[in-house]
Amino acid sequence: MNNEEILKLAAERYSIDVTEEDIDNELRREAAGGDNMTITEIEFAEWYRQLLNERGVSGSLYRQMVAASLREAKFREYIYGNISTTREHAHVYAIFLSTYDEALAVKERIDNGENFQKLASEISIDPTTSELGGELDWLPQGVYFYNMDPFSIEIGKASDVLAVVEDITSEEGPAAYYVMMVMEREDREILDGYLSQVQSYDYQQWLSSETTTHTIKWNYNSEIDAWVSWQLSKSNPSSTTATGG
Repeated sequence: MNNEEILKLAAERYSIDVTEEDIDNELRREAAGGDNMTITEIEFAEWYRQLLNERGVSGSLYRQMVAASLREAKFREYIYGNISTTREHAHVYAIFLSTYDEALAVKERIDNGENFQKLASEISIDPTTSELGGELDWLPQGVYFYNMDPFSIEIGKASDVLAVVEDITSEEGPAAYYVMMVMEREDREILDGYLSQVQSYDYQQWLSSETTTHTIKWNYNSEIDAWVSWQLSKSNPSSTTATGG
């Protein structure tokens, strides 16, 4: 909820507005099941009645919820639209090993002066990158590798031993371990494959900076409880959809 309130407070400063018409259009789009579908007023009224009953909220509160969702979308559009096509990239290399102890031994060898790329070619268990001396890619700032930020690593220094975790819910442990190195950094074009991650990163960075300028306090009540339930429902949307012609 804090994020929604932060965006509400910032809206005037950024000239971002959600009108009653915007809310009406979004409700009808949601009821119809898509932008290109139509729905009668009778169908919409019945859908809306059922929706409010299922969510246990008033019509005015649900409109506030919809407004918050639209406001976030407009802020994201604003932030995404101001992202430069170029930014600093890190040239990232890695050596992959089966166990933590093997990876730690490799890090110690690199720290003692052995060549990272030569070791990667000789002992990395990842055949694709080992053929390239451990080269992964040029990663733009905002793109992480297995939750590791390459920009947190000093250029030319081996990282600590890191774990390859494909599924954080798995109880089987890391699939492998690796040592990362950033060889260089330079400004480059952001490739399309990384753009969505950069956009998400920049939005979260902006939101964090906005959060520091506001103090939000809440007194928990039934409306806030309904709001929390709605937030949870966005990850598991209701299947309630009116049938339009």
